[in-house]
Amino acid sequence: MKKDVVDMVAAVGCSSVVEGVVSEPPQGAHPEKVRRAAMRLFEKGAGYKLTARKLGIKASTVRDWARQWRKGTFSVKPAAKVYRITDRFRQTICELRAQGVSWVEISRRTGVSRTTCRRIWLDA
Repeated sequence: MKKDVVDMVAAVGCSSVVEGVVSEPPQGAHPEKVRRAAMRLFEKGAGYKLTARKLGIKASTVRDWARQWRKGTFSVKPAAKVYRITDRFRQTICELRAQGVSWVEISRRTGVSRTTCRRIWLDA
């Protein structure tokens, strides 16, 4: 992990780092233990409807997971795109920009695209 990102995690105090982005999972995201249980059921040959009933989640979600599992692309960790940049991390991006740090450098340090950094700055 890049030192800049580690320093930012310490400074901001957020919950996790996903591909360099200090972020947290959105509300309602299925935890890893549910995804892991689904994977075990898939391995035992359970269909998505049975798996959905046993885990108490939507059949459509489990169907998508089952398709991914059959392709070999299913992961117990949620995809990075479901994570959200925290308000404290947004504030850090704005502080870096206020200090005169370039968009390229902010993007490099944080792992957040330049476009997203600019959008955060304009929304602040």
